[in-house]
Amino acid sequence: MATSSKVTDIDIQPCEIENCQRTSATVCRHCKKDVCRRHFIEHADQLVQELNPLADRINKLREKISSFGIKEYKQKELDKLIQWRDEAINNINGLFELKKQKLDLLFQDNKKIFLQQTVGHLEVINQLTNQTANFVEESDVTFAQLQILKQQLHSLEDRVKETHNRLVYCDIKPLLIDYNLVLLHSATNNYMRGGTLLCADYQMRLNDFYGTARQKWELVYKGTKDGFRGEDFHRCSDNKGSTMTIIQTKNNNYLFGGYAEIPWDCDNKVKMIANDLLYFYIQRNKNLSTTK
Repeated sequence: MATSSKVTDIDIQPCEIENCQRTSATVCRHCKKDVCRRHFIEHADQLVQELNPLADRINKLREKISSFGIKEYKQKELDKLIQWRDEAINNINGLFELKKQKLDLLFQDNKKIFLQQTVGHLEVINQLTNQTANFVEESDVTFAQLQILKQQLHSLEDRVKETHNRLVYCDIKPLLIDYNLVLLHSATNNYMRGGTLLCADYQMRLNDFYGTARQKWELVYKGTKDGFRGEDFHRCSDNKGSTMTIIQTKNNNYLFGGYAEIPWDCDNKVKMIANDLLYFYIQRNKNLSTTK
């Protein structure tokens, strides 16, 4: 008796590389495709070729790390500050030169008027001089004559003042420097550890008013974390020594607070602080204001 044999079906996949008619040998983890042996080797070679530029990047980064110390880091940031200062000075100098040119033109245009008014003032001066000389020579002047002479002199003084100050003049407002034009930041919260409301610059400025430039503060209470009830505050803040309180308004536009030398407690007794009071408020994108 003859028997029939069955051949097990084998799933054969073609190579997925475009225009390749070969049968796939494996799945390439590089391109996520079924590829033949030849294209698998090509992809493997490509991976090896990527090692050289990667090694170059590693070497460059090593050199950068080795050559960039704290001194170079500080100088890089200082250069930014110097550039900002120089640009600000250049802007001021540019405005000065522009206004100076316009001032020169205005004085050229008003020179004739100035000379005419000066001549007129001198004519009146001569008249007053002659009248005064006559009165002195005769040693005789009435009250009315003296008052008229004083009025004429006062009127002339006003006109001279107008000529010398209002014919052409500069209306100059003081240059207001906004502290927030340059704010310093630090990835580590150096002076108020645990706090998030003040950047390093404002932390240092509050320390300046406090009187110790490198004073360290530890966060002992935060309403959003510890709770907003009175007992929550006292549980975290009582008997912690001197404290700096910082409060943020609901609209996030203002911060305000103050420094208390006497420790907090809940003994229901009023304590008066005679010295070392510090109050402050900050408007977002504006200056920090303090009073002591």
